[in-house]
Amino acid sequence: MTEELIDLRTCIQEGRYADALAIVDELEGMSKQAILRNIQAYLRILLIHLIKNQLEQCLTNSWVASIRNSLIEIKKLNLKDNKKSYYINLNEWDTYIEDEIEVAVRDASVEVLNGMYIAVPIQMRYNIHIARCRGTALPCPYGCTSRKRKPL
Repeated sequence: MTEELIDLRTCIQEGRYADALAIVDELEGMSKQAILRNIQAYLRILLIHLIKNQLEQCLTNSWVASIRNSLIEIKKLNLKDNKKSYYINLNEWDTYIEDEIEVAVRDASVEVLNGMYIAVPIQMRYNIHIARCRGTALPCPYGCTSRKRKPL
């Protein structure tokens, strides 16, 4: 990023404004990618604890704190500086969740009931649950809101 800032300064000083704007666009893209990576990291932590809670049927104080912290951070990171729009829009969350769920399942499978589960059965349980929730207008018995979500 330091190199881009030096190049930006040089372009402005030399009057190459089109090149300077291209660098600004590149810097904005880099910033957005960094924010999305942070959101994904918190989303993975959130999913890991939700999977563990679902399978172990218990919720420790540290899991509650971690879930709450993940939700707070996702909400803060996702809101753009203008306070009116989001980095991840409502209709895009499924894609991000699907991308992170595989890693979360692998990580949770190591922790759940002292590693008793392997990743494949956990992933199958998740897939069955999501398929049931998407295929019905009834509320999910697990509290899933796959049909009507508010932006985080």
